[in-house]
Amino acid sequence: MSEIVSIFLVQFDVKVGYKIVWSKSTIDISLDGIEFKCLPSGIEEFSEDLIPFTHFHNDEIYYGVSKFRQNMKTDRDQIKMFSVGVLCKPKNNSWMPNSFISNGFQYVPCLDDLLSDYINGNDRLTVPEFKFEDIRPRKFVSPLLSLPSFLNRFGPLIFRIFKLSLLRKNIIIVNKSKRDNYELAIFTYLISIISLIPSMKIDVKQPHYSQPLYNISLNDIEKLPPHYIAVTNDEIILNQPVYDIAIIIDETPKIMTYESIRSGKNIISKATYNDYLKFKVIYEELKDDAASIANSSSSINLSQVNNTRWGYETSWWDNVTPVSWTQYIWSAFSWFASAGQMNDDVVDRVVTREDTVPSIEHPVINHRGSFNSQLSQLTMFEGDVLEFVEIVGFFHKLTKKWIYLINEIVMDELYHGEVEINYSDLVDLELDPYSEGDIEFLKEFVMNYWDVDSVEISSGLKFFC
Repeated sequence: MSEIVSIFLVQFDVKVGYKIVWSKSTIDISLDGIEFKCLPSGIEEFSEDLIPFTHFHNDEIYYGVSKFRQNMKTDRDQIKMFSVGVLCKPKNNSWMPNSFISNGFQYVPCLDDLLSDYINGNDRLTVPEFKFEDIRPRKFVSPLLSLPSFLNRFGPLIFRIFKLSLLRKNIIIVNKSKRDNYELAIFTYLISIISLIPSMKIDVKQPHYSQPLYNISLNDIEKLPPHYIAVTNDEIILNQPVYDIAIIIDETPKIMTYESIRSGKNIISKATYNDYLKFKVIYEELKDDAASIANSSSSINLSQVNNTRWGYETSWWDNVTPVSWTQYIWSAFSWFASAGQMNDDVVDRVVTREDTVPSIEHPVINHRGSFNSQLSQLTMFEGDVLEFVEIVGFFHKLTKKWIYLINEIVMDELYHGEVEINYSDLVDLELDPYSEGDIEFLKEFVMNYWDVDSVEISSGLKFFC
């Protein structure tokens, strides 16, 4: 259970702006800037919302969650917007990613009750006196249950994001739409989880995970750690040289590099056709799992997955690079050169099922909506969550396949600091040998994780010479 170190109430007043109305802490900690995270830009469009956030203090990252409500008055002078939240100490855990969700999600229903009582029962809105003993945990729903929304939102771009995170790029999700503050924050956690390096017999030199940062503000840009995945509503951060990759959320998601945005070229990164095919396999499995859960004793709203077969297929396809004629020709050649793509049985000899399923803790969460009406229905069982853990395991298995096979190639082909990888190796790795993005990914992946000076990708056509 998350240990609360601070309780606070923040307000946006149309006359004076953001302010911390009241706070109480068990440790000496500064809450400067926390009001901007708990009242992100655009939140005034909603009557209520839930905002996970991270807070920096003395080179340590703390996690928290706040519940927002406003009275939605038509008279501008009478509008009152408040957010009550808790800040928690990260858990000491042997598996670091389990600390990433030390936000205090278990306390959200209680926070919502306190905020509702405060707004509705106090016309003058005097300073509250919340007590730590009033903040009691209740059971909620795991962040892994945002996987359907995550996959539905990004489609095949999931694999592009997955690869960029494996390279430990600094990634920022910019919420131009100003909606879905809870889900986009949780997406940073999901990206971190699918792109972590599982336990392996091979040691690699890069960090095993990327650090998720929930709902950062402009005040945080000088405190960002390396290898992060962050979300923000502050679009001005796009002008700051603090990130490598921007995932811009508007009508459809777009992936661009900082250099592309800075130069004004705004080149959009797309998924490969191979990514699209892999995504369809995952998505079909997801729908089967969602249907199974929806029909179980749990009552979970997965309508995004259940109500349509390929409702987002058009927008997904717009984010996929078309297959070139060269790739069609190469596919025929590579069949003879490598007997087709590598059979899963080969990987299964080095990757056990226990290795593919991560040890993920499952605290329970929910987001915007009527908490009292939903809480009575949300009874989540561990077996339900494990359905989604299996999908996370799909990405871990792919990561392991890449590491094991590339390690074999490096051991066999390394010569004077240079390693040579041919196009048939890319096919074995389930990468697109004629995708510039996949070729660059593989080069950087090898350089990042092995002591190699250079990587050469050679044409597989040499097999026929």
